[in-house]
Amino acid sequence: MAGRGRARYSPSNMQMVLASIGEEEVTLSRGLGKMQITSTPPPAKSAAAPSSSSMSSRTKLEYERMKEQLRYLEQERAASSKARVLQIKEVLQRAQEVDIAFLLDATNSMKKSFQMVKNEINGMAAGISLSYPQCKLRFALTVYRDYDSPKVGGLDGCNFTSNYKGPNSTFSNTLSQIQLSWGVDDAEDVFTGLENAAKLDWQAMNRLLVHIGDAPCHGSQFHDDTVPDDYPKGDKYGRSIQAILRKLRETCRITRYFFCHINKQTLKMIQEFRKAAGRGDWVEEWQINDLSKVPDKVIAASRAAITESISLVQHGGAGQHIFAKEKVDHRIPDWNRVRFQEGTEFVHRQCSSLDQLLKTIQEARPLDLMKTAVSDVHVQIALSPFSEEGNLRYPYYALVAGRDSDKPGRVEVVKRFKTELGKSPTSQHTKQRYVQQMEVQTVARQLAQEFNKSTSRLPGVPKVKFTEVCLLETEGKFYTKEKLLKGEWTRFSNNGEYVNKVNYAATLQAFSHWTYYITSGLLMVTDLQGVKVRDPSVPGQHVFRLCDPAIHTNDANVMRFSNTNFGEDGCKLFLQSHQCNDVCRHLRLPTGRAGNTDDGTLVQGIKKS
Repeated sequence: MAGRGRARYSPSNMQMVLASIGEEEVTLSRGLGKMQITSTPPPAKSAAAPSSSSMSSRTKLEYERMKEQLRYLEQERAASSKARVLQIKEVLQRAQEVDIAFLLDATNSMKKSFQMVKNEINGMAAGISLSYPQCKLRFALTVYRDYDSPKVGGLDGCNFTSNYKGPNSTFSNTLSQIQLSWGVDDAEDVFTGLENAAKLDWQAMNRLLVHIGDAPCHGSQFHDDTVPDDYPKGDKYGRSIQAILRKLRETCRITRYFFCHINKQTLKMIQEFRKAAGRGDWVEEWQINDLSKVPDKVIAASRAAITESISLVQHGGAGQHIFAKEKVDHRIPDWNRVRFQEGTEFVHRQCSSLDQLLKTIQEARPLDLMKTAVSDVHVQIALSPFSEEGNLRYPYYALVAGRDSDKPGRVEVVKRFKTELGKSPTSQHTKQRYVQQMEVQTVARQLAQEFNKSTSRLPGVPKVKFTEVCLLETEGKFYTKEKLLKGEWTRFSNNGEYVNKVNYAATLQAFSHWTYYITSGLLMVTDLQGVKVRDPSVPGQHVFRLCDPAIHTNDANVMRFSNTNFGEDGCKLFLQSHQCNDVCRHLRLPTGRAGNTDDGTLVQGIKKS
């Protein structure tokens, strides 16, 4: 019955039928499939009004069917939201799983390294969990010596285990039972150590190999002539470093290989490893003069891996999606060689107040779409994108002018979703998907306007402005279009825990916090990126010009604002790591669990509260 009702009635004739009955008023919201019925008294009937018992019976039957349809759609929406929340929890948990394997040279000169790992393993785990309390950690250990090292007893490592806390843990007991030995020459059998690492039971989404050594492998191509080596022609067993590293990267899918240089003897070896790996950034070098710095490096690397994984799960998780590659050209094209197209532009009508905006979201109604003031345009779109850094979309330069305008065109940016291989391009480039993407920035833009009013009396606090986005339809294709931002591009945060500490922006951290507070937890604007430039309207002041944010909502609205919306779990990721700064304090925002910081913008001329 519900299925037949959906096929038979449209929202418009449902409204007409119910209005003719006069028993209830129906409010239909199609943004997320929500349809709400609110009871109102029936209108008074005139004594002279005609009546028809047969018509009344048929109409009431239709009305009952429509009520059933509305209940079904509401249940369907609730079920979809619940499924999405469960999916978010699953992928976020997966993104916070980390396997860390230590690969150590088990010769006598490395005794301090073994002691450091044993003493600091709990501290490393605590440091990672401080940023990501829900993370799931496993540690492993494997070692190597030299071909001709004397045989020793004890263990040679342990596979991944979550039993690493305390002196009697599996991990600590293994470390205690490893016996070190001397080698004959200075070079070591590093290849066997790497092969041992490949045999470990790697499972987590984030897989880190931390290699600590003070001697290179055999073969003169891997070290200077000053290093004694009984096998200068290379590995005793003829193994290939390319094949070993390929197995670690492609078969074991290790996220990153970190090597800790204790001295300069290993520098050349890692240069060769980077070449052999095929991807130089996959092998990362740490220059370590003091072993006490290693734990902080491991903590930072683990946090960075989790942060990157969280940014990837917004479109299903790393490695699960392959997009069609496009050739990138960073230059603005010669417009004389780019053909003209006719297009039409649409924007969202801005709500009259913040209360109206929040009510629209709470009631799951779509924002009104309308044509722009100059809706009909001539547009020239570059053949190639100028960047490939976006996770989901390619940006293109575009020259845009009104069809009836004598003014020269202006260079702007149009963005189009990357096309996933193996799926229908038509299904990936629907108008609805582009409208949804545009809505995220429209909502963020209005919230930023309200935020600027709240900070207008705080000297030294830059304004926050999002570029206005419109939907461009041309020749059957859809794009989002916005102004070209000029300046040094910076990602200040993502839709997870990441905060740019090098270019820390206290105002933007406060903005994300404020959006959650001012909407009573309905939503939070995150993933802030763009440029910081001089504000032409205020001498000596700056302004953040941003685009492409993400919005997290409460779980009831988790189906809105695209897949970058992680719901309440996304809000928690921000709040559990956010440190309130001077701007937060002056806005009287509640202090979160991470406490306070003095970093970033200090409100000028106002005593700290």
